[in-house]
Amino acid sequence: MRAREQLRNAPVPLEIDEIVLNRALTRPGDCARCKTIAKRTKKAQQFLHREFQEIPLRVAEDPGEPILGPSALLAFGRHVFDGEALKSKLQKVSKLKEVELEAIDWPSLEVPLTLTLGKGGVGKTTISAGLAFHSRRPHPKESVTICSIDPAPSLDDVFRSEIGAQPRSVLNDPKLKAAEIDAVAEYEYWAAEMQQKVESATSTEVRGVHLDLSFERDLFLAVLDVVPPGVDEIFAAFRILDLVDAGGRVQIDMAPTGHALEVLRTPARLLGWARVLLKTLAHHRTLPLARDAAVEIATVSQRVRELAATLSDPKRSCLWVVMLAEPLPDRETRRLLDALREMNAPVPGVFVNRVLMVTGNCTRCNRASSWQKQTLAKIREWNVPVYVVPEFSEEIAGKNGLQRLTKKLWRLR
Repeated sequence: MRAREQLRNAPVPLEIDEIVLNRALTRPGDCARCKTIAKRTKKAQQFLHREFQEIPLRVAEDPGEPILGPSALLAFGRHVFDGEALKSKLQKVSKLKEVELEAIDWPSLEVPLTLTLGKGGVGKTTISAGLAFHSRRPHPKESVTICSIDPAPSLDDVFRSEIGAQPRSVLNDPKLKAAEIDAVAEYEYWAAEMQQKVESATSTEVRGVHLDLSFERDLFLAVLDVVPPGVDEIFAAFRILDLVDAGGRVQIDMAPTGHALEVLRTPARLLGWARVLLKTLAHHRTLPLARDAAVEIATVSQRVRELAATLSDPKRSCLWVVMLAEPLPDRETRRLLDALREMNAPVPGVFVNRVLMVTGNCTRCNRASSWQKQTLAKIREWNVPVYVVPEFSEEIAGKNGLQRLTKKLWRLR
């Protein structure tokens, strides 16, 4: 529903032509876990048929193992788009190394600013909510605010409460607050104010003589229009820095990996962009409004430097990475960690979410578990603390769900 609304409200409005219900399970057999997944699949199908009646729905069965290689992808495509039955070829799992886990307590937010990053769909919002919720225990007198700057936020689902742009208390805890900040709106508001100042500054009269500054105005507005990737989220981060300055601890639920990296790389780009804007205004520094605009841009530059310093200081911030125990998220997470190391970003560890801890006689579940163990064995070589979050049969939402989530955690030895 949110995706359809966002597409319709995009600069170039779009409509959904087809929907693919991925990782569906329609033939569960006797396995209790598979039956639970099948119930969720049926519920999702009913919802989609009800809310998107006019849109074709395709169902993609979950084979219980990764879809790797051209032949597997071709078979999967034929299954989704041609309606062919999906036949698992039981891809070979390499010989497993022993995976040792130790039960530990959930970590809490030990620095003023914490960010959660990872591929879309791995459970960043759930882990972020768990960190924020758990942090109220060791720091009962401090406020904890969780903010999402993801273009498709879902904090309202986790907290079962309507979340808006302004922080509001959740779970009947006045010191636990949540907000979903519209990053694009934050930048657009600032840009509109700047445009108004520029229009005034470059269309004026001096001693009764009209000055034609249309070229300068058009040049400046063109530069204002060329926005580096991630700038909108940076302006949202300014709002979050205000929360940090006000005291307490702040948890940011970031956008998916690629977008999040752009945000982290943006401070340097934004400083260069601001220099170009200041250079354009310098020709009109005798005009009061031009000076005002220059002061505003200089203020943004200073806030960018403050943000960059915060993100690189392990005493003030840290970045948790979230992934699933699967080959493709594994590779993307490795690239993400390499990129964060290049930025000297403080990374205390990686959460591996939805890991099967117990399996029975179900072939499908056992194969899924074998693939997860293989991934965990590879992750152990990454030289970073790894925290394993079990798969839960019920949705993690509300106070009870977050209590269940934060009671169980294992560290990879």
